[in-house]
Amino acid sequence: LGHFLLGPISPWAILGISHMTYNVGPYFVTPTTIRHPYLIHSKTMVEPTLLGPTIIHTEHGEPVYRSFAADLVNANPALSRLKFLGSDRALEMYKGFKLHMPALSHVVCFKHFKDNIEAYLRSKIKSEND
Repeated sequence: LGHFLLGPISPWAILGISHMTYNVGPYFVTPTTIRHPYLIHSKTMVEPTLLGPTIIHTEHGEPVYRSFAADLVNANPALSRLKFLGSDRALEMYKGFKLHMPALSHVVCFKHFKDNIEAYLRSKIKSEND
């Protein structure tokens, strides 16, 4: 994981994390994703996205993500230098990871960024029409 996220070829690599993507009975499965910086698709010229470490949990919130980040850093201390965490709008993920990865910045994926702008504009138009 550190090889892909902290290597010289990928100084701006992002660890992607999905906010409780799958409910499996009483469990939540939250995967991470990484781009493989050493492979390029011949047609799209984009690096493939790979599944990274995944957490299976029964609760959600900052303590769960803090524990997940601690496990990642314990497995590979270099991950404490990770610069970017990409996710949806769930700040509890970022806050949980930030404790163990102090240089971390939160990057919202483009789809959620666009959704935020649209929701803001809708609220402004609605309030002006009231």
